[in-house]
Amino acid sequence: MWLKYPLIVSIFFIAFILQMGFFSHFAVLGVVPNLVFAIFFLIIFFEEPYAYGGGILAAVVGGFLLDATGPLYFGPAIGTLLCIYAVTKTIKNFLREQQHSYLLFYFIPLFLISLIFYRAVFSALQFLPDISLIFSVSIIAEAVYSLGFVLIGFFIYEGLAKKPDRQLKLFI
Repeated sequence: MWLKYPLIVSIFFIAFILQMGFFSHFAVLGVVPNLVFAIFFLIIFFEEPYAYGGGILAAVVGGFLLDATGPLYFGPAIGTLLCIYAVTKTIKNFLREQQHSYLLFYFIPLFLISLIFYRAVFSALQFLPDISLIFSVSIIAEAVYSLGFVLIGFFIYEGLAKKPDRQLKLFI
């Protein structure tokens, strides 16, 4: 269990290196996928209902890495990711009560809303609260580009977390 937290930190650093080094050469419309945010969202979405350590660690480490490369002073990304974590955790508690089996239909809108909120906060902090900058072509390109990578992570996690049904079925 103690291996979980160093693994989260190392996954963030690998995603950060890929985002800043490798994917910067494959920019679409001038944007690269936000892998750090995608890993953060995967961790908080699949976190157990009463576990908080991994999500808070993901928010702090992901926010630190996003602040390190951001144009603003240090701290807004950590605060924004902690807010997104709290809201997502609350929404997930309401969704768990319904026991819906189509997680993907909850996952995609939550990811897109969270990414747009993250970009809106950074736009407002740069003293550019123009709504056209928030919903520009670059945010749509970043959302689609990041959504592709986060969906890959979603299906990988779903495949790894799916428990095999070991019950013997005689009459199917």
